[in-house]
Amino acid sequence: MSNNEKSVDSSDEHSKLWSLVVVSYAQSVLRAGEAQLLSLLLGACIPALASGLSKVAPDDMKSFPEELQSGLSLISRTKPKEYDAFRYVAPLSFLVYYVSLFDTFLQDTIEFLLCLHPNAIGDSHVDFQDVLKAGTRDDVLNTAIRNKVREIGFLSFSERLQWLRKRFGLNIALTEKAQSELSHYANVRNTVVHDQGYFDFRIVDGNRVVVQQRGCPRHPTVITHDNVVSATNAFSDAVVLISQAVFEQVLKTNPHDAVKGVLDVLRKGKVG
Repeated sequence: MSNNEKSVDSSDEHSKLWSLVVVSYAQSVLRAGEAQLLSLLLGACIPALASGLSKVAPDDMKSFPEELQSGLSLISRTKPKEYDAFRYVAPLSFLVYYVSLFDTFLQDTIEFLLCLHPNAIGDSHVDFQDVLKAGTRDDVLNTAIRNKVREIGFLSFSERLQWLRKRFGLNIALTEKAQSELSHYANVRNTVVHDQGYFDFRIVDGNRVVVQQRGCPRHPTVITHDNVVSATNAFSDAVVLISQAVFEQVLKTNPHDAVKGVLDVLRKGKVG
């Protein structure tokens, strides 16, 4: 076994491995939150500094430290359309990242649970060539698990949660409002990633192609800071409920104190 692999020889080890998944999600959310805060600060500082610099005489600027002059000079050259582009793209990027974190958490959850209970895979196709290449039964199982995880990854969030409920009997007490929010932000993410166009083409009069503008060329999908905060909180709530369900209903144990603290932060320490 390599140094990077974790043992799963006991119930306690299973709990530790699941804790890694939970903590990893929390750390990623924290990193994203720090980046988002910096983005908001920059968004507020850039116009304020640019406005203030317009009132500073060139001779006075020369009295500033060289590093400060260089930084202020960059800000002074920021064009309104560049600032507008930053304000548009930044929230979109954060929303995509937060959705991806939740997506990864769900896939890690499914993979972990299937490793614990391979019989839950159900019908799974493993190429005959992969079977021939397999050195052990474990290799075949791991291939089957990876295939199943990839297959389930094409389902929506709500469908994957339903799959977890059906296969592992998980009672994940998400409200209808919470499930609706997960679906909504997943759909917005898909629009951001796959559809930033603002034209619709169609055929009229039998063979003539016409185009209709359906959105703003500069802001085809508007996402605000409040939208990102709402999405982050919805995903964190879901992660807490899923984490607790796995600990209590599958692993039959309570999370370690450190993980309890992480779950409390995700539950109570919401961004706002």
